[in-house]
Amino acid sequence: MLGMLLWALIDFSGVQAEPPAETHISAVVCNYFAEDCSSALRIVECESQFNQFAFNGFDNGIFQLNEYWQRESMGEERWANRFDLNVNTSWAYSLWSEFGWRLWACRVVL
Repeated sequence: MLGMLLWALIDFSGVQAEPPAETHISAVVCNYFAEDCSSALRIVECESQFNQFAFNGFDNGIFQLNEYWQRESMGEERWANRFDLNVNTSWAYSLWSEFGWRLWACRVVL
């Protein structure tokens, strides 16, 4: 979030700068989570710091999808693409639609 604020200030001052990668990620996340965009962005920031390739040995991508719990239900083709921003976000959205934020450790930031 701080990166987006700094980018906005730089852009406002007329300096030509590329928006940070998290701006693109935020747009994709909010496209899926339109009804709870701000919570989804806080989860992403806490879980992966907007790093779509985040991996801690078990959890994967911006929403840190857990291999043990999600691999089989996602299917091998989808799992193979788990670091793809749209695949990770769409799967997270389907989980959120069914369970809310309770599956994410970072729910405590909400």
